[in-house]
Amino acid sequence: MLEAPKIDMAAGNEAIVASALSKSFGEGETKVTAVNGVTFCAHFGEMLFIVGSSGSGKTTLLSMISGILRATSGTVRGCETLCATRACAERC
Repeated sequence: MLEAPKIDMAAGNEAIVASALSKSFGEGETKVTAVNGVTFCAHFGEMLFIVGSSGSGKTTLLSMISGILRATSGTVRGCETLCATRACAERC
């Protein structure tokens, strides 16, 4: 039987940290909120899936994480902003 790799969930092993991410398009009566308050942490070696129905904000979320879109509010930090050690930075 194949065993899943052990993921180090210790602080400092985060690859991506998203906090309270939100993205809205338009203003006033035409304003549409595509992503509302998403928070998660992905660790090195961990596999995550983003699932949802059509139009639920999956692509918008990925675009904010990758830096293609700027979030209306919230933050995204990648390993380059979290790493304090050379060994950690070399994984990025």
